[in-house]
Amino acid sequence: MDGPVSRSRATRRYPSPPTAASGIPSSGDRARDALLGGVTGAGAGNGYANGGAGAGAYTNEYLLEQHNNEYVEHLTGKMSLLREITLQIGDEVNSQNEMLSGMNESMTKTGSLLSSTIGRVGDLLKQGNNMWYCYFIVFVFVLFTMLYLWLKVR
Repeated sequence: MDGPVSRSRATRRYPSPPTAASGIPSSGDRARDALLGGVTGAGAGNGYANGGAGAGAYTNEYLLEQHNNEYVEHLTGKMSLLREITLQIGDEVNSQNEMLSGMNESMTKTGSLLSSTIGRVGDLLKQGNNMWYCYFIVFVFVLFTMLYLWLKVR
C-alpha cells in the first residue's frame, strides 16, 4: 500500500468490544453513534475499526476512548467539588464581612461614648472646683484596694 491511509470521521466507530454471547450493540454504542452521526463506510456492522482490520486496532481505540471517558468523569467530579468549595468560601467571606461591619459600628459607638465621657471629665476638672478631682482619686484608690483584697481572699 503506497501512501498514507486516511480515515474520515464518518467511518470511525467506537463500540463496546464484541462478545461471543451477543452481537447486539449496547446502549453506549447507540448513544455514541447518535453523537457521532451514525456508522458509514466499509467497517459498518462488523464491530471493528478500519473495515475489520483486526481486533488490535479496535481494542486500542476502545481502551483509549474508555480511558478518556474515565478522565472526563474524574475531572467533572473534581470541578463540582471545587465549585462547592468556592461557594462555601464565598458564603464564609460574606458572613465575615457582615461580622466586621457590625464590629466597626460597635467600635464607632464605643469610641464616641468614650470621647464624650472624657470630655465630661475634662469639663469637671476645668470648673475650678478641685474637690471633684480629689474625690475621683480617692474613689479609684478605694476601688483598686477592694479589687486587690477580693482577688487575694479568693
